Amino acid sequence: MNACGGSVFLDNRGLALRATATDGGPPSVAQIGISGYGRAYLEWVESAMKAGRIRLVAVVVINRQEERAACARLAAQGVEIFEDWEAMLDVWRGRLDLCLAPVPISLHARVAVAALEAGANVLMEKPLAATLEQAVAIREAERRTGRWVAVGYQDAYTETSRRIASHLADGRIGRVRSIRWLGLWPRSTSYYHRTPWAGRISVDGQPVRDSPLNNAMGHFLNLAFLWAWAGTGGPPEPTTVEAELYRAYPIESFDTGVMRVGTSAGVTILSAVSHCCPVERPLYLRVLGDEGELRWTHRQEAVWTSGHGETERLALEGGAETLEAMFATVLARLGDPDAPICSTAQAVLQVQTIEGLPEGIHTIDESQCEQVSRDGETWQVVRGIEEDLSACVKQNALPSEIQADWAGLPSLVAT
Repeated sequence: MNACGGSVFLDNRGLALRATATDGGPPSVAQIGISGYGRAYLEWVESAMKAGRIRLVAVVVINRQEERAACARLAAQGVEIFEDWEAMLDVWRGRLDLCLAPVPISLHARVAVAALEAGANVLMEKPLAATLEQAVAIREAERRTGRWVAVGYQDAYTETSRRIASHLADGRIGRVRSIRWLGLWPRSTSYYHRTPWAGRISVDGQPVRDSPLNNAMGHFLNLAFLWAWAGTGGPPEPTTVEAELYRAYPIESFDTGVMRVGTSAGVTILSAVSHCCPVERPLYLRVLGDEGELRWTHRQEAVWTSGHGETERLALEGGAETLEAMFATVLARLGDPDAPICSTAQAVLQVQTIEGLPEGIHTIDESQCEQVSRDGETWQVVRGIEEDLSACVKQNALPSEIQADWAGLPSLVAT
């Protein structure tokens, strides 16, 4: 699963890419799903269409009643509206340059393969797929069709992320040895009722594997692999996965977890995440090298510290800027095979890791939790979660290894 050409970003050099629409005009674009996170896609699409950067030719909307205003607006602009994505791809077969697919995780592989076979390149929301088998099927479809799939890890597309990768590749902090990151993003009960697949491992027999590591905060596991690749010069494929997975909410999957991954590149990646914390904290990554470290704080700044204690700060892009960078790069890739998309070679590393997680999930005892009500919502909070997960990151440890009161779970290891 190594990338071609040695790039941490690029996977598909040499493929026959379609640069523009067949008539030489702006690229023809379709979007599957305009609700939920699809609204962020649609907002950009309509802006790009107004600016003449693209031609939106078709959308798939399965809930027209809820999206009446958007459907009326799009229809007035000549956009064809479908209720079935397979029907849309059949009608537009061979006439699409790009298909945007902010669809449920269980549909990622089916939609990606079908869109590729219909002649379109694809921007697929993260993660690449629910299983490694599905991810492999997508990559095989890329090779078979000569088209490509970009994955929507928007933080990987920014100018600062590319600059950081370049500095790591140049050995700014020596060889990268360890990457550790902490994500404390509270989610209320309603978060797990917003869609049938939220908090689920599978739905109707189809794998989903929804969790903080694979969905809400999957961006940062992807960044860890990206920078591990840059800092070692080789793809950091997971070789061992140690994890302790917990749930405080009554869900099928986990809402809290710590995972320690050994990689073929010799970099250890530790991820500590929870949706059961009292307040949101700035998410950060620490990249530790032989000759210094990088501390990256989401949408704030990146701070380089040399082995001699000298520091340099780099301001990071905001949320709107990261999305624009992603969409602009994907459009650029239609005509430039070197445009640095997050390729399937990069994104498959997360899929491999999640596939390697142990199946056991520990339910946290009610005595270690409290329910908090605010703004008409109910939140589960694990007592001491912030301090304990911070200690896990500092010590490169799992919760049971620091003897967290809510843990008491022996380390589970998958290889």
